[in-house]
Amino acid sequence: MNWRMLRYFILNAFADSAHNAAGNPAAICVVDEFPADDFMKEAARRLGRPMNSFIRRTADPHVFEIRHFTPGGVEDRICGHATLAAAKLLSILDPALRDGRELTIKLNPRFGINADSAFKVRINGDDISMVLPTMTGLTAVTDPDFY
Repeated sequence: MNWRMLRYFILNAFADSAHNAAGNPAAICVVDEFPADDFMKEAARRLGRPMNSFIRRTADPHVFEIRHFTPGGVEDRICGHATLAAAKLLSILDPALRDGRELTIKLNPRFGINADSAFKVRINGDDISMVLPTMTGLTAVTDPDFY
């Protein structure tokens, strides 16, 4: 993929309007296939948003896959605000997705969030609801200096 051909959108999740600078910004790239990892890492560095995400539709029209990258070019396992922004963008690009049916947005399975590793999303008109996956197998870290 050519950097100059990358189509991306900047959205602010949790903002009350498109012109509101508040909210959590994310760069969202809708792709047919995921580019090479090095390309996505470089794109995230260049876009420089708190989260830079790539989303693609699978063979099932109601199932998508998403990958998230920090502005440092590191792939992140999960990001709620960027997934919400991606769902909003999908509803803008494809208004048929606003019919209230459940969509599945799958995370990169190599991180193993849980057996499903997916967000469940419903877009009903302008309303979006999301169920986040439960993260399992986490180890508590205790740092006495933190407290």
